[in-house]
Amino acid sequence: RHGTSRPELFLDEKMAANIETAKVDKDITAILCDVIQFNKDNGWGKLRIENGMKTVSFNIPYDLLPKIKQKLIDTMKKDQVYLQAYFVRDRGDQVIRLIVAGILETPPE
Repeated sequence: RHGTSRPELFLDEKMAANIETAKVDKDITAILCDVIQFNKDNGWGKLRIENGMKTVSFNIPYDLLPKIKQKLIDTMKKDQVYLQAYFVRDRGDQVIRLIVAGILETPPE
């Protein structure tokens, strides 16, 4: 079968368990957080929530990435960024990551 390619997906047990059990909130949440890492090429990063007590990963979907990545990079200079995001939760209802849908103006201190 020359010329045809098949996508392959490799998962470890933890990844497979997360896929089966993670659920995305239906409603968007505005959250003030500290973005500590961001990859402008793939849209993934890390941020701190709960007054810096919890670090979680986030991603910006590919269709939104070109529109908001520069604004995110600019707002990272501040300690706090006001994001619109969907929370992805595990079976225990704990936030395991965020899907960022937009950036709001950070409210004045």
